[in-house]
This record gives sequence, structure tokens and C-alpha cells, in this order.
Amino acid sequence: MNKQKKVIVIISVILIAIIIVVVKSISTAPEQEVLLNEEPVDIVADFYEQWLTEVQSPDTDPYQSGLSKALYVSKDLRDKFKEAKGYSRDELDPVLCQTAENLVDFRIATRRIIEQDEEVRILVTARGNEALTGQALVQLLKYNEGWFINDITCTPGEFEEEREFSFEREGHVVKGSSLESVDPNTLYIIFEEDGEPGYSAPLIFDGESTCPDQDSAEEVCAPDQFAEVTKVSMQGQMTESGIEVKNVKFLKK
Repeated sequence: MNKQKKVIVIISVILIAIIIVVVKSISTAPEQEVLLNEEPVDIVADFYEQWLTEVQSPDTDPYQSGLSKALYVSKDLRDKFKEAKGYSRDELDPVLCQTAENLVDFRIATRRIIEQDEEVRILVTARGNEALTGQALVQLLKYNEGWFINDITCTPGEFEEEREFSFEREGHVVKGSSLESVDPNTLYIIFEEDGEPGYSAPLIFDGESTCPDQDSAEEVCAPDQFAEVTKVSMQGQMTESGIEVKNVKFLKK
């Protein structure tokens, strides 16, 4: 192969590589046009405060104002809002996770409960009325250097007595001292979410948190039952402070 042909081959390879990178970038880009560079918890708080203000307003709502079409919200979530437009007063608002009749005396509290480099999940709960049991789990994804709201899921609230468990996972319980940037005196569960490993949440135990002993009888959980790393199957309620543990089953590694 002469020198000219070698140059042509090299240029062709470079062009093909560039095309592959560009195509891959396009195919993995989010479908919204705007990414926000604020902190995820601030993005959620601002979005929720604006949504609540417009829901409570007699003159407008999030659909009239265009907030339901915000471009820092994923296309799938915008479609979900579109489907919910015109919901009746006894149906859940798709963002606030409360019925319209309960939104008169309503305040919002937010707390970051799951954090990864490319994903953050924030729990939004109602304050000011203990009868309000609904809560929202907001998922934000990172793209390049910005964030967008990818999904909102309504879950049972922390005050509801009869409900299904909002957290049911297998994972590993570890001591906070083995993790970075967490309370060293707290136990945490490391688990997978949608097939992605590396999620963590603090564990909250009380007198109703049950763990099996060696005879498989249920007893109140004790911190010394957990080794440095303990594989478990866990049921509990996801709250703004962490996972309220209800049942723990120890698994073989």
C-alpha cells in the first residue's frame, strides 16, 4: 500500500470514529431541550413551589401557565402530566400526590434520600396537616453538567397505617463508618435500583423492626446483629429521613 492510500485509509477510519461518536451522542441525549445547573434539591423545591402556587390559584393552573410542559422535565413525564390534565378533585395531583381538596392548607418539605453521580432521588412530603399521607419520589438525572426531572412517583405517606411497603429490596447492610460522607454511627443499606448498583439509604429501627434469630423466630432488631457487611432482604417504608425498617431477613452471601 503506497503512502497516499495509507493516508486515505487513516482519514476514513477517523471519519467513521467521529460519526459513531456523534450518533451515539445523539441517541443517548435526553429528549428535553433545557438542563439546569442548580442543585437538584433546589430544582425540585422551585418546581414544586411554583406548581403548588398555580394549583391553589383561582386564576391559573400548571397547564394554563405551561409549567406542565417545562423543558427541564423529561418528555415521558410531560406526557404523564398531559394524561392527568383535567383530573377530578378526588384524584391525586400527579406532582403533589394529594387530592385537590387537600391542597388548601399544604406546605412542602424536601429531602435528598438517594444520591449518585448521575442520579438523585428526592422525597417530597406534606407539612402542616398530619392527615395528608401521600408523598412524591422525584428522580433527577444528570446529563453533561446539568440536571433534569426524569420521573415523579406517588408513594404511600409516612403517617398511613395500612399500606404496602414502599421499600422492598435485597441488599447489603453496612456500617456508616465504612462509607464516605455519612453518619458513622448509622447503619445503611446498599442496594440496586432498576438494575443499577450503588444506591444507599440510612436505616431507622424501632421497637417494631423485626429480625430473625438463629431459630428463625422474629425478634426486635439489634445493631449488633449486623456484621461489617450483612446481606439481607428488607421491607420498610421510605421516608424523608431514611428507611423505616419493618422486616429483615438475613441471607447467605
